[in-house]
Amino acid sequence: MRWLLGLLITASVLVFGCSDYAVSKIVETAPEIVVDPGQHDFGNINAEGIIENIPIRISNAGTEDLHISSVSVVGSPTFSLISPGAHAIEPGNTTEVIVSFDPVTHERTVAQVEIISNDEDESLVVVPLGGDGDAPVIYISPQEYDFGVIPLGCDDDAHVLMGNIGSVDLEIDDVDFFASIPADFATDDYEAEHGPFPWVLAPGEVNILTIQYEPLDLLDDGGWVDVYSNDPLNPVVSAEQIGKGEYDALITERFEQVGTIKTDILFVIDNSGSMSRNQSNIKDNFDYFINVFASASADYQIAFITTDNHNFIDGKIVSNLSTDPVGEVAEIIDQIGTSGSATETGVYYTWYSMQPGGDAELGGTFSRVDSKLVVIYVSDEPDFAERFTTMTWLEFADDLKAQRSSNALVSAHAVAGDYPTGCSTSYGYAQFGEGYYDVVTELGGEYMSICATDWGDQMDKLARETIASSIYYLGNNPIVPTIEVSVDGATVSSGWEYDEILNAIVFDTPPAEKSVTDVTYALWGDCGEKKAIAGDTGI
Repeated sequence: MRWLLGLLITASVLVFGCSDYAVSKIVETAPEIVVDPGQHDFGNINAEGIIENIPIRISNAGTEDLHISSVSVVGSPTFSLISPGAHAIEPGNTTEVIVSFDPVTHERTVAQVEIISNDEDESLVVVPLGGDGDAPVIYISPQEYDFGVIPLGCDDDAHVLMGNIGSVDLEIDDVDFFASIPADFATDDYEAEHGPFPWVLAPGEVNILTIQYEPLDLLDDGGWVDVYSNDPLNPVVSAEQIGKGEYDALITERFEQVGTIKTDILFVIDNSGSMSRNQSNIKDNFDYFINVFASASADYQIAFITTDNHNFIDGKIVSNLSTDPVGEVAEIIDQIGTSGSATETGVYYTWYSMQPGGDAELGGTFSRVDSKLVVIYVSDEPDFAERFTTMTWLEFADDLKAQRSSNALVSAHAVAGDYPTGCSTSYGYAQFGEGYYDVVTELGGEYMSICATDWGDQMDKLARETIASSIYYLGNNPIVPTIEVSVDGATVSSGWEYDEILNAIVFDTPPAEKSVTDVTYALWGDCGEKKAIAGDTGI
């Protein structure tokens, strides 16, 4: 190696020492990449369909061809490469790469353009990119809300907040509300509160939608709100509500059939010439009637009118305070007699007696508003009221019903000629009691034969039908669909109804004497103070 070094030195001396030889310079050749701009910020661009493009120039400052192996955008899909430019760039030439910014919502996004080439010094060039999207952004809260368990009869509210956390105005075009069936959810009149659509919310502004929940049953309930807006990223957003109802309590009330406590009884007696024997039957067997009331310690009043006069006989009212009610009734019947009109109109004179100023007017001494009203007709001929009035039998019955707050507090019975052809006895004949029969049927009472041989049994039955309680007053307001009734341990699904005015169970036919009726029902909730629910706006 030393000999080679010496040879090179000698040769060098010879070259530089000899003026006959020229000195030559060695020049390197290579591609040289130049990128402009080195970085770019697009600034604020509207996200509603606005796209911004910029060119990035790639130049070759070297002496050999510059080969671009790849150009890519990395970091966010809001930036994209529109045109990749040329792949080979001769010395001194330039190509352009087009980069696009298309924001989708209100946010700051960044990315970078990565250029890989055969430049030995800078094989990878990175161009940082940035940009801000301007857009409305809808915010809804709470997106899910559970009302929890609410007692039936109670309700609660939740407030759904709809806000704009974007940078430009939000337009809410519509709001749809849906609920499971039966619909236990409802909304306030939001258009009345916030105006017709579209609602325009500036950045930071909020509208409130109130959802009411009142469970109607024990089923799981659900509802949801769909809100439609010009938010480019989320044009439809939803908020869901769920809840469940429960009974506040389930109770049972027990009733024993011991009779009613207040009864006003109006006897309407036919006083025509054929009624002597029938009036005697009433008088002779009235002790059966009174004994039923006495054994039940009932609060009763009894008055008599005839089929041709609306005034009480002798102006007298027999009551549980009378010292000898049977004797007083006997005296009244003796005064009735049989010299009255042969055109019996007992239904009409019943109506007449109950008009204002009449002896049996509602709220007077006899007809007490809180008592049961019972009308008992006794006649051996049909009623001829239609000859004196245009009222129908149904209208007469309706007028009787109007004497009390509930139909359950009114009844009518009759002892008259058999339906539909009448009847006969050894002492006479009775025609069918048309009119009496119609009113009694409409009011669900007893229609008995005036030709019966044993009036004692009939008077006893009339008294028991009159005094027997078909009404059982409840101590609480029930949830009506939950009511269950049993008599002597056996469930009864028909033959009774709940009377809302009386808050009572009313039987079509009174339960048997000494029977025990159980009424089981759920109570409405004892609703405390409502909760005020609001979502966290985050604004």
